[in-house]
Amino acid sequence: FEFTDVFLAIAPRAVLVSAPIHDANFDVLGVREVIEKVKSAFTRPDSLVVTYPDGEHDWPLESRMAAYAFLEKQLGHKK
Repeated sequence: FEFTDVFLAIAPRAVLVSAPIHDANFDVLGVREVIEKVKSAFTRPDSLVVTYPDGEHDWPLESRMAAYAFLEKQLGHKK
C-alpha cells in the first residue's frame, strides 16, 4: 500500500502524524512528501496535524502529551 492512499482514505477526518526527524525506520523526507500530496484533502481546520520531533524512532513524553490533547479535542472532551 501507499501511505498517500491511506491518508486520502482517512481525509477529511482528523489525523495526527508524529514523524521524528532522526527515525531510522521511516525517512522523514518521505513523510514530508506524503503530507504535501495529501494536505489539501484535509479541509477542516486542524484536521491534519503534523509534528517533526527532533529525535529517533521514539515517542517521548512531549509527543505523547500532544497526541493526548489532539485526541481529547477531536473527541470533544474537556478537562
